[in-house]
Amino acid sequence: MVDGSGSVSRHNLPIQMTPLIGREQEVAALCALIQRPEVRLVTLTGTGGIGKTRLGLQVASELVQKFVDGVYFVPLGSTSDPDLVISTLAQALGLRESGDWSLEEHLQAYLREKHLLLLLDNFEQVVAASPVLSALVATCPAVKIMVTSRAVLYLRGEYEFPVPPLSLPDAQHLEPLDALEQYPSVMLFLQRARAVRPDFQLTAANASTIVEICVRLDGLPLALELAAARMKLMPPQALLTRLQHRLEILTSASQDVPARQRTLRNTLAWSYDLLTAQEQRLFRLLSIFVGSFTLDAAEAICCARQDLELPLLDGIASLLDKSLLYQVEQEAGEPRFVMLETIREYGQECLDASGENGATKQAAVMYYLTLAERAEPHLASKEQRIWLQRLEQAYDDLRAVLSWLIEQEEATQSLRLACALWRFWWMKGRVTEGRNWLEQALALEQTGEAGAMALVRARALSALGTLAGQQGGLEHAERLCRESLTLSRQLGDTQSIITALWMLGYMAREKSDYSVAWTLAHESLQLSRDTDNIPGITFSLETLAAVALDQGKYQQARTLIKEGLALSRQVGDNWETARSLWLLALAQLFQGNIVKAQRLFEESLALSREMNDKRGSAYSLVMLGYVAYFQGQQSHMYALMQEALAFHKATGDRRGLAEALHGLGWATLARGDAVAAQDLFEESLVILRALDRKWFLTLALDGLAAAVAMQGQAAWGAKLWGAAEALREGIGATVSPVIQAPYEPFLMAARAQLSEQEFAAGWAAGRALVVDTVPSEALFSAPESVMKAALPRVSVGVVKYPAGLTAREVEVLRWVTLGLTDIQVAEKLVISPRTVSTHLTSIYNKLGVSSRSAATRFAMEHHLVQHEPPQEGRPYRSRPQ
Repeated sequence: MVDGSGSVSRHNLPIQMTPLIGREQEVAALCALIQRPEVRLVTLTGTGGIGKTRLGLQVASELVQKFVDGVYFVPLGSTSDPDLVISTLAQALGLRESGDWSLEEHLQAYLREKHLLLLLDNFEQVVAASPVLSALVATCPAVKIMVTSRAVLYLRGEYEFPVPPLSLPDAQHLEPLDALEQYPSVMLFLQRARAVRPDFQLTAANASTIVEICVRLDGLPLALELAAARMKLMPPQALLTRLQHRLEILTSASQDVPARQRTLRNTLAWSYDLLTAQEQRLFRLLSIFVGSFTLDAAEAICCARQDLELPLLDGIASLLDKSLLYQVEQEAGEPRFVMLETIREYGQECLDASGENGATKQAAVMYYLTLAERAEPHLASKEQRIWLQRLEQAYDDLRAVLSWLIEQEEATQSLRLACALWRFWWMKGRVTEGRNWLEQALALEQTGEAGAMALVRARALSALGTLAGQQGGLEHAERLCRESLTLSRQLGDTQSIITALWMLGYMAREKSDYSVAWTLAHESLQLSRDTDNIPGITFSLETLAAVALDQGKYQQARTLIKEGLALSRQVGDNWETARSLWLLALAQLFQGNIVKAQRLFEESLALSREMNDKRGSAYSLVMLGYVAYFQGQQSHMYALMQEALAFHKATGDRRGLAEALHGLGWATLARGDAVAAQDLFEESLVILRALDRKWFLTLALDGLAAAVAMQGQAAWGAKLWGAAEALREGIGATVSPVIQAPYEPFLMAARAQLSEQEFAAGWAAGRALVVDTVPSEALFSAPESVMKAALPRVSVGVVKYPAGLTAREVEVLRWVTLGLTDIQVAEKLVISPRTVSTHLTSIYNKLGVSSRSAATRFAMEHHLVQHEPPQEGRPYRSRPQ
């Protein structure tokens, strides 16, 4: 071939008008592959619009200097007759027939001594001509061939190189703008958008939209180019909205591209038309899958009507080879397949047009309903992880089936599917989503339905109540569970009765209604034991243990928890094991066994992370934060609380959110920022009041009191501490001295700044508050006297006492040593006699004694008592040991 100057040109590659974006790794890999001596034939495969031709041309241009006799591009896009391949190839090389030789013989003779590279483009429509390539490879030892095709050629010696979509950023976790611009998909979109709008930029305002556009288009270069061209007419958000019907909008008016590439639909139709009739039908049926699917799922859908003449395995293999399906990760040897969303949308159009959509969707319903109902009992067994993973992998399709059933107003099937998934939603932290699905399904049927429908309704009500209760909506959850309990008793459905009972008991405990909680949990426990319902037993034991913990009965709580823990381990329920370990750790912590508690919380956290249970992980992180605080590692506590807070926000767990905010308040207070800590405690209080969680509300009041006292507002702190004590007494709850220990230095310092009368007046004002009903302003606003003249900020130093005694315990011990009764000590310290008794129990446990006289000896030996009685309302200034 001769160029315009009369010299021989070593290639006929067309000039590319735009740079190749984001294919550096593929170009390097292909160049290396083609230059290997044993490699003679390489096929670039991939779906239409993925950029095979552009990649092949770039590789060919990089290799021009590596082939003595040149590199030649042979476009076959306009050739549909396999018999014309030889003449098209000869024409590209400038050859004509001569003598008695056929054109194929002449071609082979010409190439036999040549060292060159042939790039044959769009070979999928002339794949029957593949033997021509085999003959060239066999007779021309220095010739190498690179082919672009939507399907492999099935030739000996062929090396397949699948061309992947362009890499995509994570739409759920956006990176900084400069990092986003480095992703090939985003880079291509921006470059093509600037071709029609030179001023177009990636900004903080449009970044998430542009990333979502790239994700919606699967990183397909052709789709991205067609979408970017629309930037001339509409902003990114408008384009994203219209991508719900991407095949309609992704078109181009360019006249210098083949017709099949002017619309995305044309590109996909080109691939579809190359399939056999049975392959087309299989492709249509498989487009029903929204996410990845297994061979079993494909068989259930495609063979339901038993009229698919193509063997399923052969058909799937063919669609894989033609780049209309992709194989994804394998688990336990089970292959999974997926269709790119752009391809699936075209398949859905074909399915609609064929009239097979309704029957195919019904087959999908039966398959996924069966899968979910089979999975449910295994979610509390040693096969828990396997079934959680199966549901997770199938979840896109489970969602799609639920959506279609509700759209079709299929009450029974939608309720059955939602009921089967409720535990999955709970365990995976998708409580809000689960509630939404159950509410929609319940809205489809009437309460007067009888028989099987009434049974599934009862179970749906308790499932919805359980999920609502986990997010703190106790009143709504209680109504649902009571309705479920009434209906379940009428139907004699023990399973639903158990679920409703233990959930009602759980909610009663959350509201600190301990006698009701104990009664309901005991009934649930008895029924569960009678029916060998292990989850019912463990959940009921947890509720009973939680009640015991709130009431300071720590040994009883540990006994109950250990029984449930043994059962969970026996059946291999790691999720429930993690929950039991967490409760057991809490009991150890309340008893002052910090090291044991830390080990158990860490064990619970490890299991939760292993199960990818973000909610459970967050609860363990919060408690490990408190452990860090007690060990003097306040900075570590702050980091743990921040991590837990992010998890609770992601899962929508308001109960957990309130607890994490409270913990972060203490971590912030430890850093010396009392103002920020006050904001965190107040935010926690608002949530706790809304959830009616009285026991934890008392702790939040204690924290807020410490924060305001640290700012010099001691009277306000006294009022809040008084309110916390009155609320605890009102619900009959106890708080472990270990948990109270952090705020005691603040309490002591605040008392030191006020006269006895001032402190007692503030405390009494707090005790008179009805925390449940007073407006937030009564808690969050300083008393008027404080506002007029705030005291200096409190400087708190942590004093260590022997045997791990807290400051308040030392104060109680000093008064007891002076011969005061519990009632007299209570009067002196402005606390209740019950609180004094709790402190004494803790003191005896720490000192290893069982009497006042033994405790008095300890106090005297360790110089904890002054010769003069302490001034009422003020802490001792004795020397700490």
